[in-house]
Amino acid sequence: LGDRQLPLQVEDQTNWYVYLLYQSKKSSRSVVTYKNVQEIKQVQTMVENNDKYKKLCKLKSISGGGSSDGNTECEGAITFTSWFNDATDDAEVAEIMKEKAVSSNYNRYKVFFDDSYTPQHTSAEWARSYYKFALPINDGKKRYASSNDDFDAQEEYYEDFLKEIYDDIDDLSDNFKDFDIYFYSYNWLVIKYNELMMQDFAFVIGSILFVFTYMMIHTQSIVLPIVGMFQVLAAFPIAFTLYRVIMQVRIFNIMSLLSIFVILGIAADNIFVFMDAWKQSSQFACLRGDLEKRLAYVYRRATRAMLVTTLTTFTAFLATAISDIAPVSAFGIFSANMVMSNYLLVVTFFPCCVILRHKFMENRKAKKASQLPQAAKKQVVEAAVNEKSERQDDQQHLTVNRAGLPESRSPRGSSGIYPEVESDRPDSESEDVDKIATAATASETLGKESRVEKFFDGPFIHMIMKARYFLVAIFLVWFSVATWMATEIRPLSQQEYWFPDDHEVQISYRALDRTYHKGSDDGTIKVRLVYGINGLDRSNVTPYDSTSIGDVDWDVNFDLSPEENQKRLVNICNMVQNSSLVQDHILTCFIQDFKDWVIDQNNGDVNSFPVAASSFTAKMKEWLATDGYDHAAQKRVGYVEDTLRYVYIQTVAVGNNDPYSKMHPRWEHWEDFMDEINAQSPQGLNNGYQTSSRWQWMITERALLRNAFSGMAIAGAISFLVLLLSTLNVIIAFFAVFVIAGIIISVLGIVYCFDWEFGMIVSISVVILIGFSVD
Repeated sequence: LGDRQLPLQVEDQTNWYVYLLYQSKKSSRSVVTYKNVQEIKQVQTMVENNDKYKKLCKLKSISGGGSSDGNTECEGAITFTSWFNDATDDAEVAEIMKEKAVSSNYNRYKVFFDDSYTPQHTSAEWARSYYKFALPINDGKKRYASSNDDFDAQEEYYEDFLKEIYDDIDDLSDNFKDFDIYFYSYNWLVIKYNELMMQDFAFVIGSILFVFTYMMIHTQSIVLPIVGMFQVLAAFPIAFTLYRVIMQVRIFNIMSLLSIFVILGIAADNIFVFMDAWKQSSQFACLRGDLEKRLAYVYRRATRAMLVTTLTTFTAFLATAISDIAPVSAFGIFSANMVMSNYLLVVTFFPCCVILRHKFMENRKAKKASQLPQAAKKQVVEAAVNEKSERQDDQQHLTVNRAGLPESRSPRGSSGIYPEVESDRPDSESEDVDKIATAATASETLGKESRVEKFFDGPFIHMIMKARYFLVAIFLVWFSVATWMATEIRPLSQQEYWFPDDHEVQISYRALDRTYHKGSDDGTIKVRLVYGINGLDRSNVTPYDSTSIGDVDWDVNFDLSPEENQKRLVNICNMVQNSSLVQDHILTCFIQDFKDWVIDQNNGDVNSFPVAASSFTAKMKEWLATDGYDHAAQKRVGYVEDTLRYVYIQTVAVGNNDPYSKMHPRWEHWEDFMDEINAQSPQGLNNGYQTSSRWQWMITERALLRNAFSGMAIAGAISFLVLLLSTLNVIIAFFAVFVIAGIIISVLGIVYCFDWEFGMIVSISVVILIGFSVD
């Protein structure tokens, strides 16, 4: 085809097929009745009268092959309704259904109905019709040259058409009492999926409001929660700059945006830790008058805890980033950058805002104090003097012993525990901060405890101390039970679905996948046998560059021109068509059509095929320009710079869109079949391979499962290392990792209890869970 301008609407777009599915409202009654057929015809007429449909439909071929801009006749609906043009009642309709079921063309007819339609049972609960669409188009603004000419603009026009006819069908279907209509196209699935994702973003708003409200209650401020929410938003541009500019990752999809749910929780955690330390610092009189020392105390107390949890969550996302699946890996990288960006903001930007707010509140207090009566001012001055005395008294006793252990020698109050040290080292401001932090950690606070603190400081700790052996035993029992449950979790028994069960797209997709008889145009396991291509060279392409697939590695030994090879490819088509791996002998084979054309050109002389090797290229090009034009338009025969580079034949494999456990054995059978074909083929045709988009998803599933376990191992090991370095205690680090394992096993036990299966969502969540468990 080259780069020349193609005739309008000749390049069949298989992903653009539109299916209209009809289901009887009573399963015991056939959907194919006289009345229903007339109403289904109304739907088809409405679709075909749409102006955009006429600019998008696949046009009928004209005399001599191909299509021209002057040809505007659409192929129309591929449907069963024309069978009943002469029928007048239900009895005649039922009789025609019986005739089709026992016809020699039964395999062609049955694809319009669900798999209950058989020669023995000639009624059907489900029926369908569908439309094909093709490029290039003329949308009234531009006449496009081919499918590669601004494909996005042509696709947008097609999607506008989908929205129009969906609304029209929805309005019309209100008048139909005996059957429901479902509407399906791959692009429609994507449109509805994006709509569903945007609806789910309403939960982001709910999450933000909840976190904001809780932060406002916890901090007793409206300013700091606003700062916290701004901090989450500010982390996005920082993370995106690292992600896109520094790391050169080009993939960015809705999955990456979902990291906002994760970051909301992490940001709130860090802010709560920081604010708790800030509040606790106010309970020491010695810190209240020195903001620098107070902030130093807060940093000593809070930043290490935040760093440990940040590093482990960061690690968990990086463990997800090792995935072989580029979008999942990109999600892990972006989320890891978000986590680290949030940490940098919470230790730099947020403390500045806290100090500014503190200064503002102090100034307000001073202003109010200046407006007090003289007697009240005197009380304020006395309180300030007393507080200064307390600070001096605190600093006099803020020491630690030589062993670094706190000693209780507080001269003031029963609740104050201030360790003292006899040290001949010179004091410094840094040492004061060390002493303050040590003393504050070891001592009871001077202020009043909240109810939550009182609960954990009293009844809860007493319960833990008394029941510690019992609780450990209970945990070990549960851990054992949950471990058994986790081992019983099944891999996917059917393909993972992304819509609720009652969603119209989900009903349509499941019906097409599992209810109807399969045909050559169905989005089932379409298998291609390819010759002339070894694979792709991606050595110069980053895994995260979705705009380039790499360079084609051509099979330089591929040659179809020898007569022996032409005959062999015809035999291969016959082998495939009659194989038990193939659904109902479905096959699209260009070489068979080429053979028939050559024989027809030679007045039925069967010996005229195969053609001589010297004239093969000329004959093949002549056929592709005329009767074989459809094969050229669908790129089943590929010439590059006047050389035949590749060809493929296509069939439909037996089976549904099943999960890895069922799909992998089928793939192995096809691999063995292909090996057998290559072993019996001559030079130039002995390096073919088979491929299918369904095999891609099968490999994706396997990669997700493997990445889940390798991610858990990596994240668990690094978490142990981080905990060991932060606690400097191997026993505590071991116990912590044991508890983390218990958390993960517990969640997997719950997955088992809900009878969920180990799919993509569970595999990603388990890896991320490790980071959260460390918190």
